[in-house]
Amino acid sequence: MNDLNTTTKLVKYILENNQQTRNSDSFLYLKVLEHVANQKGIHLNGLTVPDFLTSMNVFGFPGFETVRRTRQKIQAECPDLAACDKVQAMRIENEQAFKAYALGVLDQ
Repeated sequence: MNDLNTTTKLVKYILENNQQTRNSDSFLYLKVLEHVANQKGIHLNGLTVPDFLTSMNVFGFPGFETVRRTRQKIQAECPDLAACDKVQAMRIENEQAFKAYALGVLDQ
């Protein structure tokens, strides 16, 4: 699942079919993992956290940040798949706070 086209198609499919995933990157990631695990015959709930983290590439799971950035790009291109207003406002506020933090760190 390291192919960004495959990840993009899967994330878009999940966003289209599950509104809750539009508002929560954690929930979206869980649904992506469940889909990939089901396709590969992996019992996701049977994995310990250390086993999952050390074997992500072996199992073909995309990284959390890849899924988050893919969601962000899809929602920017497809407003009908955007998060609810409250979540969108929170994400914008967090982005602005991070930019201010990054600029402050870079100025030192």
